[in-house]
Amino acid sequence: MNEDILKGKWKKLKGENKIWWGHHTGDVLTELDGNKDKLLGWLQEKKGMNQADAEKAIEKLNATKKSMEDQSEEVLNKIKAHFDKLTYDEIAEIDGDVGAWTEKVKEKYQDSQEEAVKKIKDFINQFSKDK
Repeated sequence: MNEDILKGKWKKLKGENKIWWGHHTGDVLTELDGNKDKLLGWLQEKKGMNQADAEKAIEKLNATKKSMEDQSEEVLNKIKAHFDKLTYDEIAEIDGDVGAWTEKVKEKYQDSQEEAVKKIKDFINQFSKDK
């Protein structure tokens, strides 16, 4: 067993203890710190990374997550702009379900099934052309 794997196991154990302690004392910051340690330890143990590489991997993961959140917000705003009669709560309820989206468009715009499907397809096609 290499040293990084052993350090990873130890870091993971420390993280689990911090999570437990933070949870039982109501200290959210300690609990979050424990989750970070546990993830770092897992990367070291399972992937054989050293701590610096594991931290870089987590930074890259966080950057990717932020980018996806930004893109998700952009898509939400485009949906809201295009289908202005839908509320943000209704869009959230749809949650990617095209059938639910079709039903909401039919309801809000008094469209037939075919009209609603066409509006959604046109929107998706227009959106994909933005790239």
